[in-house]
Amino acid sequence: MWTRNKPVFGSAIRVKRTLYYHYGIYCSDDTVIHFSALNDDGILNYEAVKVIVTDLKRFLKGGDCETLEYTNDIRPTRTPAEIVNYAFSMVGIGGYDLITNNCEHFVYDCLYGKKESKQVEAVKNIFKGL
Repeated sequence: MWTRNKPVFGSAIRVKRTLYYHYGIYCSDDTVIHFSALNDDGILNYEAVKVIVTDLKRFLKGGDCETLEYTNDIRPTRTPAEIVNYAFSMVGIGGYDLITNNCEHFVYDCLYGKKESKQVEAVKNIFKGL
């Protein structure tokens, strides 16, 4: 479940953009690791998308931070330190693909060692129903 609680070291975080959520791994207010490539003018450059480190303010771009809260049934398979270490090991890696390797895939890979995107699955299910 996603809440507006303050994130802690190793938290999965997200922020609502116009049509989607953008995901990252929180280390501190000065360090968020996420898949992105913004030009200085704020335009996303898909050819240059890679895992980067920014501060929380730049990650949120004025939006509200949501934190993934775990339940007894749904917990990461990695510790917070392992999540952050893995995320840092991916900094500079590209290969962005909206359907198979986006920012949400990155976060779930950091948490569970398995790429997953609930947003992509939801869109696929909409098209299956047509």
